[in-house]
Amino acid sequence: MTRLKRVVATHRSILFAAVAVSGLVPIPGLALDADVPAVAVAARRPAGAASSAWPADSLYQVDVPLQTSTGVSTSFSASRAGARIVTMFYSNCPMACPLTIDTLRNVDSALSDAQRANLDILMLTMDPVRDTPAALTSLRMERRITDERWTVARASLGDTRKLAAVLGIQYRALDNGDFDHASELVLLDEQGRVLARNRKMGAPEPEFLVAVRAAATPTPKN
Repeated sequence: MTRLKRVVATHRSILFAAVAVSGLVPIPGLALDADVPAVAVAARRPAGAASSAWPADSLYQVDVPLQTSTGVSTSFSASRAGARIVTMFYSNCPMACPLTIDTLRNVDSALSDAQRANLDILMLTMDPVRDTPAALTSLRMERRITDERWTVARASLGDTRKLAAVLGIQYRALDNGDFDHASELVLLDEQGRVLARNRKMGAPEPEFLVAVRAAATPTPKN
């Protein structure tokens, strides 16, 4: 089996395992599937396409509702950019998560204006109970995250576990309220397929930057 086929097979297994996860724990005020605005859910789908139109190895097959720092209901697949970087964090993280945000900024600053316009960034909290929209807004203000291409959001507890599974990001809640977690950036293409991963925080890995530039470069129109 080629390396590409092994990667695709692995992602399929993760997707099916995540879909099977049950026991959702709704967060007060967080929209469930039926409450997510249709325009948000359809934002990334081809015109007239159903949710099953995503490729077999697309993480967007595990589409779940999200609530942004401004309280807006959206979904995991809702993005209008050609590429996306997804990561997980929590607002009370003392060191690793601030460094992750710095790494995202370093990646963003290495792109051209056209590439930045074709890339969005999704930061998902692993602590949705404490990371309310107000807490996420405070984080944006504290870290000076003002670019609208950056979405800071939360899901329900059950959906947070699903997203962590499909993204391949491990975390564990500790008794003191902190989290033991991996710091990772996951690059997705416009169909939600994993293109590259960055596990080095601070200065991003050169290979990851190459992949981001390639994915975010707009395709010339005929």
